[in-house]
Amino acid sequence: MAGPAIWILAGVHGEEPAGPNAIAATIDDIAKLGAHRPVVLMPLLNPQGYARNWRYLNVPTYSPDVDGHSVGDSSHLLVSADDAGKPRAPAPSSPEADAITAFVLRRQADYPTVISIDLHEDNLINEGYVYSQGVSGAKEELAITAVGVLRENGVPIKMSGRTRFDEPVEGGIIGPVTDGSIDELMSARRLVVGGATQSGPGATTVLVLETPAAALPLQKRIAAHAAVLRLFSTYLMTPPDGF
Repeated sequence: MAGPAIWILAGVHGEEPAGPNAIAATIDDIAKLGAHRPVVLMPLLNPQGYARNWRYLNVPTYSPDVDGHSVGDSSHLLVSADDAGKPRAPAPSSPEADAITAFVLRRQADYPTVISIDLHEDNLINEGYVYSQGVSGAKEELAITAVGVLRENGVPIKMSGRTRFDEPVEGGIIGPVTDGSIDELMSARRLVVGGATQSGPGATTVLVLETPAAALPLQKRIAAHAAVLRLFSTYLMTPPDGF
């Protein structure tokens, strides 16, 4: 069925296996949700990286000194802070990023994004957190719920302070950030496409779950992501007002 949709993403970074495996573990729950509401599932966005255990297309690990090309790079569509008529980057960082972001935009006509959930990990942190790129930021109800579910499933959560990228954390949640990601794209109200500005997906709720990969065994991380997906799949069958 077409209509306002829930998008579920995972595997943007190839060395983060918990998300794709959690989707596989909860596919029946997601299917039940899809019987009630439109769902767009993108479960393994970087299969090449997953197979090689590489984070990016061009380099295996994160480094502040190397420009890693993510399949979710969206700066070629996101509006420049200096000129609202130009994108931040002149071209896509890779054919894969071009294809994925083009798919997102192409499907907005039939499946406009209302809620986007992107499953991630980070092997350089010992405490997880949740990004909330949507309109409510750190006050987002589903973000608060996700933090609670992760904690209930044994994931240590950074409840305050700052991330390793110097982003402020409030109750385990980071509000909207400018990072050029596919998640920022999902929340964007305006984009630059082919030299012209147009409406972006403008999703109300955009969540990015980050679990600490080095601090927990893989099966525990999979179980935590799966617990969030199961709860959301049940909860979103009957959407609250505003969704």
